[in-house]
Amino acid sequence: MKLEGVLRISITIIGMAMVIYQFLGVFYPVFDPLNHINTHLIFALALIFLPALLSAIQKGEKRRALMNAFFLVVAVAGTGYVFLFSVDLQIRTGLPTLLDIVIGVLLLATVLEANRVSTGWALSIFGLLFLAYALFGHYLPHPLYHLPVRFSRMISWLSISVTTGIYSNLLYISSNVIFLYVMFSSVLEITRAQEFFQLLGKWLGNRMRGGTAQAAVISSALVGSITGAASANVVITGSVTIPSMKKAGYRAEFAGAVEAIASSGGLLMPPVMGAVAFMMVSLTGLTYNRIILAAVVPALLYYLSVGASVFFHAGKNRIGNVEQEVDTKLLLRLSPLFVIPFFVLIVLLALQFSAAYAAAWALIVGLSLSLPRKETRPTLKQFVAGLVRGAKTASIIAVMMALGGVFVSVMSVTALGPKVVGVVEAFSHGYLPLVLFFTMLASLLLGCAVPMSGGYLIVALLVGPILKRCGLEVIQAHFFALYFSVIGFLTPPVAPAALVASGISGGSFLKTALNAIKLATPCYLVPYLFCYDRSILGEFGSGIFSGMISILVATVFVLTICMLMFDYYLTKIGWVERGLGILSAVGNVLYFFAQGGIPALGIVWICFAVLNIVQIMKARETRKN
Repeated sequence: MKLEGVLRISITIIGMAMVIYQFLGVFYPVFDPLNHINTHLIFALALIFLPALLSAIQKGEKRRALMNAFFLVVAVAGTGYVFLFSVDLQIRTGLPTLLDIVIGVLLLATVLEANRVSTGWALSIFGLLFLAYALFGHYLPHPLYHLPVRFSRMISWLSISVTTGIYSNLLYISSNVIFLYVMFSSVLEITRAQEFFQLLGKWLGNRMRGGTAQAAVISSALVGSITGAASANVVITGSVTIPSMKKAGYRAEFAGAVEAIASSGGLLMPPVMGAVAFMMVSLTGLTYNRIILAAVVPALLYYLSVGASVFFHAGKNRIGNVEQEVDTKLLLRLSPLFVIPFFVLIVLLALQFSAAYAAAWALIVGLSLSLPRKETRPTLKQFVAGLVRGAKTASIIAVMMALGGVFVSVMSVTALGPKVVGVVEAFSHGYLPLVLFFTMLASLLLGCAVPMSGGYLIVALLVGPILKRCGLEVIQAHFFALYFSVIGFLTPPVAPAALVASGISGGSFLKTALNAIKLATPCYLVPYLFCYDRSILGEFGSGIFSGMISILVATVFVLTICMLMFDYYLTKIGWVERGLGILSAVGNVLYFFAQGGIPALGIVWICFAVLNIVQIMKARETRKN
């Protein structure tokens, strides 16, 4: 058998072994917590370097193949060393032997390379910058100066202390929670539950203006919540929705933009949020239920922005519905594959079972429901391929979390967090809007360069303390970072989601990205609203009635901005309606900045009500003519 065949078989065997090990570990733990996450890490590293090695061999790139083979061997040796000497390594934390240091350096290099191989250079470069700061920060002037850290001690803390660095709580979350939710996503895929989302999107899209584009918005939101990967989501749903939108009369760039923004927002959509919810649980200490509750309104406002923009664009350009054929019987047959597993998941979480236990049972239920019918029952080949594909995806998150642990430890050892807080406060003079603006820029830049979950991780760690110092609650700070990490995926110069969508649509990349920004304009403003009013994040400190008013005002704000962007509401808007819309939007902003100002609320409702009256009258005149 050729080497390529051996590698393919090895990838399949290791992927399935990882799935079986992780699943059984929920009910029958094999190792202690440390060796459990170490086993998770070696599986993840193997599933990153083996496919990379196979790819290099297929392309005839000998140097790259040798490098991947080297790091694969180092990964096995390094994690094996930690497995054998875990107790001793805990005892001599900070006082490593020479062999400990060598293994620690190699493990750090392996994790950095695994991130480079799986997600590109950006995260690895950040990792190197953090390490450089830990080693040489004592040469920097105040306020970035820190006390010298001995090289041996730093390596011990960052890689083989087995309680911090690579083996921090973040890797524990990856192993015990995130992995199973990624596998749950894979089960939904191989049992055709994702097809249910697409059919549901078409069915709903047929019943509203801009139907084909609305179908893209709805189906991409549902699929994106499961996959958590914007680019993959664009490919999964966009290959169907983009041609349908073009057929209906949408320009290629607009169709691509709709798909890009709809696919990217899946990370905000509960209940799964692409597993980022559990990252947030680990970083904030809040419960999963609290995170999900906070995500509901921001996610709905995000998709209201997209849906309203599509509605107004279709009306302005007189794009009618193209009735899409939907097999309603198939839709009904597929619905239990999604509805019942999610019901099981939410009920178990509400009953305070662990996230891993809930995900495991949801996975079992999803698979069991697919077996009776031939149309939903996967073949053995599809089953194995789907689970291995899920294990590979989870492995990318695992090495990202391992590197995230290094970021956290460097910040702890060097007190980098308080220093960054001091620098930003010096620039912004502690003025919250300026601090939020700088945080937004950082999130957008990282969103261009790294996976959304990675961008959120870095910004939350670096800038989260600044926002909390300015008086924000931890949940406000983290959702602000997450929201802009998502939007960064649409923002030039990189705009990965728009890049993939333009490739499918055949339109200009730059025009697709600019259309996405236009569609997402209210989304750039929504995070500022929940930083001034926690009601949008599900915290009704001033009472439920006051909180519902704030959510209603935010809804009007999003609709007003969309209307102004497209110069259309019930019919084309003129200067009178535009002026009323601007006054209403200003009133919205004043309401949130004043945190409940009655005069601002009066401006909002009066202007918006008059705008509606004028538009209704104009629409009637248009219909008569």
